[in-house]
This record gives sequence, C-alpha cells and structure tokens, in this order.
Amino acid sequence: MQHETTSGWVNRVYLASDGTARTASIEDLLATDTTQGSAAEPRDPVEAPRTCLTPPARALLERIEEKFGFVKLVSTCRPGATIAGTGRPSRHASGNAIDFDAGGRKAQILEWLIANHHDGGTMTYADMDHIHVDIGPPFVSIAGGQH
Repeated sequence: MQHETTSGWVNRVYLASDGTARTASIEDLLATDTTQGSAAEPRDPVEAPRTCLTPPARALLERIEEKFGFVKLVSTCRPGATIAGTGRPSRHASGNAIDFDAGGRKAQILEWLIANHHDGGTMTYADMDHIHVDIGPPFVSIAGGQH
C-alpha cells in the first residue's frame, strides 16, 4: 500500500473501497492466494505463503479451511529452519509445516485435528496462541505435553 511518501501493508479487512480502480502491483499479485475465494477475506502474510507448501501440506490446510473457514497463517516455509534446541531440520524447512492462528476456533480445530489428522503432527505451545500442523510421523503435543 502506498500513501503519499510512505509505503507498507494493511490487512484488507481494515480497508473500504473508495470506488476508484487501481492496477494491482506484482507484490499484490504475489501476496494474494486466488484459491481463498472472496476478495473480502484477508490475505496471508507475505512471510507465510501457501504457494511454497508441498501438495500434502497444502491439502491439509485446504481440509482445515473447508471445515472451519479461512485461517490466518503465521508461518509456512522457512528454508534452513531447525527444531529449537535440537539442530534437527524443521518440517517448515521442507514446506511440510503450517503454523496458523485459529482465533476463537482453536479448541474446535484442535479437537478435529486430533481426531482426523493422522498424516503428521499437531502441536500447540504454552506461550503461543497458534496451532502447528505438519506432514510426517503422527504425534500430538498440546502446550508441550505429548499425547
């Protein structure tokens, strides 16, 4: 978004149309996921694109959103990412992990994931509000405790 001499980004939820048309920039096109449907839905953060996800990870995200509606991505692909304290590669490094903010639906989504996601992990953290899901060995860890 550009305003006078300042540029930055604003979630489109906070914008209203003034009726003037404009041409989309390449940044707008790259930041917009056309599979999300309505233009009124918020965009994913530039640092958490869907396009880098592997087909199984993307399919998992699509299943979650089919059931619960749009979720705000926090983190997807992070080349070179490692699991904190271990030095082992994170599933984020290979495009096989998604961190997302479920808002007030967190408990419902967690319950559904525990019952239905058997192709990888489901995890929450004691000090963070988001949900982590990945493709790989199945596990559930709620706020640091294995289940």
